[in-house]
Amino acid sequence: MAKVNGSKIANDLYSIKNDIKIASLALSKTKEAKALEKLSKKQKDLEQEAFDYLVDNKVAALDGGKGKIGITESVVPTIENWDKFYAFIHKNKAYHMLGKKAKTESIRQYWEDNKKKIPGVDKFVVKKLSVQKGKEA
Repeated sequence: MAKVNGSKIANDLYSIKNDIKIASLALSKTKEAKALEKLSKKQKDLEQEAFDYLVDNKVAALDGGKGKIGITESVVPTIENWDKFYAFIHKNKAYHMLGKKAKTESIRQYWEDNKKKIPGVDKFVVKKLSVQKGKEA
């Protein structure tokens, strides 16, 4: 694996993200659309490289000067047993936890407020890459 410069990744990713934003404002379905598609693919590849770099180097965030990258985490419920979950919802009149799928925010709020496990629901952590303006930009 080639040596990777985290600051360069952060700066390149921030620049591409801004280039895409600018290009999409005045987009026509011609050469600009193809250029935007190419930039979008490059952004996706850089995001994966940035995410891998942060995880491999056990770094939560990195500021390259122009661009800043970091990994954010959020807890997401996983319904393991719908019958138990429905019984819990009915017993506690917690219908706000349902939609077409279990409502993550309602379940997180219940966990925070009650510090109790919800029958049939487990949780896992989702990690996402965040890209922001660095201190030199």
